[in-house]
Amino acid sequence: MLVLNRIQFYFIYFFIAISFIACNEDDEKRTLPQSAGDIGGVLVVVSDFDWNGDIGNIFREVLAVPLYGSNQAEAEYKFKNVPKEKFKSLLLHYKNIIYIDGKDTGSISNMAFKRDVWAADQVVVQIKKLPIEEFEDVLLENRDEILLSFKQNEIRGLQKRQKQGLSEEISERVNEKFSTSIRITDGFKIVKDTLGFMWCKAERQRTKGGHVHQISLGIMLYELPFEGKANLESDMFSLRDGIIGKHIIGSTPNSYMKTYKGYVPDVREIKYLGNIAYEVRGLWKMENDFMGGPFLTYFIVDQENARVIVLDSYIYAPGFDKRGFLLEMEAILKTMKLTN
Repeated sequence: MLVLNRIQFYFIYFFIAISFIACNEDDEKRTLPQSAGDIGGVLVVVSDFDWNGDIGNIFREVLAVPLYGSNQAEAEYKFKNVPKEKFKSLLLHYKNIIYIDGKDTGSISNMAFKRDVWAADQVVVQIKKLPIEEFEDVLLENRDEILLSFKQNEIRGLQKRQKQGLSEEISERVNEKFSTSIRITDGFKIVKDTLGFMWCKAERQRTKGGHVHQISLGIMLYELPFEGKANLESDMFSLRDGIIGKHIIGSTPNSYMKTYKGYVPDVREIKYLGNIAYEVRGLWKMENDFMGGPFLTYFIVDQENARVIVLDSYIYAPGFDKRGFLLEMEAILKTMKLTN
């Protein structure tokens, strides 16, 4: 009986100890400050000497890739550096960080990915400082994974913030009309709702150079019949132009939206919630008018219902970087789910 009591005592003691440790770990995670930073911004922790020398040159050559689908020259991410001795206080809370250090990363590839190191919703890429040729090899071998980790972190953060202000009116109407759910923020309003087509728009203002500039963001939802991958791949732009050209009309006579043929769109086949889908980035223009800008479109195959759901977005923000707006659109469009 005494032996049994001792076993029970040690078992209870062990259970409480484990629970206490787990609670402490959870508390520590909960008390991390929220990460912050510009949309599409990455903080590189490295000395000014290295940033202005060979390491910085290789870094910019490999990772500062141009933003595809923008009508102006800008990088997909905006990098800025800070030397290690100044990397403290609020800078520790930056959401996307590359930390270049002489210490071992603990990874056989001389690079390690870490989450929530100094702040919640933070991605830290630690790269060991190596001889210049080896450093370049590490960046080249891991470039796609590095950039994808930042993209996913941006999307998660934007979707988290967008949840705080969603348009119930749009959500209900989209579900009713397309048997689809999507989280669109309450800054958007329905401006056109007709057979098989819906257009939501958000109008914003930004000040630059002492002047107020108008910015317009649009999201369109519509359906196409699915007649096989080959047909969709060959006809997607003619089908898209036929629909948006009919519904998105400009202010001047005979003006309408269309795909700008002078810029080759980037088309990628992807998986979207297990469905065949295509992500398309390119430029739009108003025929017989001066307006234009980038667009991001998803063609999502719903084979069960023999249809293609099209989530189409555009940005009009002349004179402003498009990086943040495109990420915002991507974050919204990637919340779509079929509800039927």
